Amino acid sequence: MPVKWQSGRSCAVVGAPSRSGAPQSVFPSVSKSRPMATFRRIPQGVLVLLGYAFSLLVVLSLTLPLVVEEAVEAPISPLGLLWMLLLAYLIFTITLTLQRKQSAWGLQVGLASLSLPLIVLLLLWAGLPGAAAGLLIAGLLFFSLRRPSVRAWFSEP
Repeated sequence: MPVKWQSGRSCAVVGAPSRSGAPQSVFPSVSKSRPMATFRRIPQGVLVLLGYAFSLLVVLSLTLPLVVEEAVEAPISPLGLLWMLLLAYLIFTITLTLQRKQSAWGLQVGLASLSLPLIVLLLLWAGLPGAAAGLLIAGLLFFSLRRPSVRAWFSEP
């Protein structure tokens, strides 16, 4: 049973068969390949930022057993709060970035600024080569953010 919209277009009810017997889509104008076409158009700078966000997510996930061990002793710990805040921030930032929201650009700047303490940590753990690697990562992230194509990517209100 088709439903008429105000614009005069009709759309099928979910699961209602078409004349050929196959179920129709609720949104006939949306093709199934559109998400892949959008993914192919992501600027390289956004891919760098997403790669950094996903790598941080992996590192946080791998160190989560330390937080769980602390939770056995004390239900609320500073490390646990920090990890949960970072996980929420990362997931929210990745979600808004993939949706091309304007507010995601500011969150990506905040995410890139998390690379600055990484320089100090790598200096303490690996010496000057580690600090150089941290500087390279931070420079790459901030250079990626400054590209006009990256700023134009975040266009959705």
